[in-house]
Amino acid sequence: MATKDQQMWERLQRMQLERDKMKPAKVEPEPSLEPRFDQSNEVTGEGNVSYADKFGESHSGRDYALPQYSDEDWPKWAREYIPEPIAGYVFPKKQTEDVVVGLFKLPMRAQLLHGPKGSGKSSLTEQVCAVLRIPFFRVNMSQDAESGRIFGCVDVQDGSMGWVKGAAEMAATCETTDGRGHGAVLQVDEADACPPGISISMQWMLEKRGKIFLSDKPDNEAKYGPRQIVPGKDFRVILTSNTQLQGDTTGKYRGTMVQNEAFIDRISQSIFLGYMNEDHEVEVIRGNVPDVPKNIARQMVSIAKLIRSSYDEQDMQYTMSPRGLIEWAEQTMFWGDIGRGYINTFYAKLIDEDRAPAKEHFYSVTGKHLEV
Repeated sequence: MATKDQQMWERLQRMQLERDKMKPAKVEPEPSLEPRFDQSNEVTGEGNVSYADKFGESHSGRDYALPQYSDEDWPKWAREYIPEPIAGYVFPKKQTEDVVVGLFKLPMRAQLLHGPKGSGKSSLTEQVCAVLRIPFFRVNMSQDAESGRIFGCVDVQDGSMGWVKGAAEMAATCETTDGRGHGAVLQVDEADACPPGISISMQWMLEKRGKIFLSDKPDNEAKYGPRQIVPGKDFRVILTSNTQLQGDTTGKYRGTMVQNEAFIDRISQSIFLGYMNEDHEVEVIRGNVPDVPKNIARQMVSIAKLIRSSYDEQDMQYTMSPRGLIEWAEQTMFWGDIGRGYINTFYAKLIDEDRAPAKEHFYSVTGKHLEV
């Protein structure tokens, strides 16, 4: 039989074991990461500009060296594809930084911009190119789209068969006259409506070192150029979509399709672009319609937020986008009547079930009844 001293010793050992179990696990110190952008990011050399000078302070607070071109740097045929700046356009901080870094600072070929209708997906990259004067080739996809929209096709030219270049070939081979820029930007809008056969054909093009194979181009390089295109090092692809290319689970975006997983896997960066905060949206409205009073613009944004909330809760079948707000502001100032502008640009589009909440939202903000 164990003595009292032995029993006490065993009890103390058990208590120590229990205390040891309660001790937190040893935590390894977090490794220190040095941002790679610091290694080669000084705004030096001819042709470079500061991100902050062009787009304002970045979301991260960092600055970046970016290429700046003039229209004359590009061949004549490419200049018509350089977009013009939109008066009053406001760059969203985080998404602009992500897009610009993807275009100019990271070795990625393809990015996806996705979000609700009217959130500015199509215009963001276009306006980046407008500021930096870079050709921007835009293609809209649909369920009945043919590959010629992107890859080109054979067609009659001046009475004989010829090759019509597609947007991908033009963007991939576009170079500056001084050799600084090699390749431009291709944007494929409504990528979630792209027929599977075309998206599969795009896969090689989306890879970091991928090429473009033009299967429909006649095999006569001397006459039509090479069938296999090696894109310039600056060639980039932007895909825009209301969904994440994996189908619409909400019923809001009919006509979209689930895209091939291998296609999605070749996208290096995915960026969500939602609706702006209230102050930002007021700024956008007044940037596009400068004479609209600030208090009227703020009322409009408040109504839009209520409509979007009803839409998210499935109490309304249609929502209001920033694009719709700008159209509303234009009509408001033309008629001098916020209610008439609301009816003409939004309310009249609604089904009967949506009109009651639309009236309520207008009254709750303005204190006025709609004169329909």
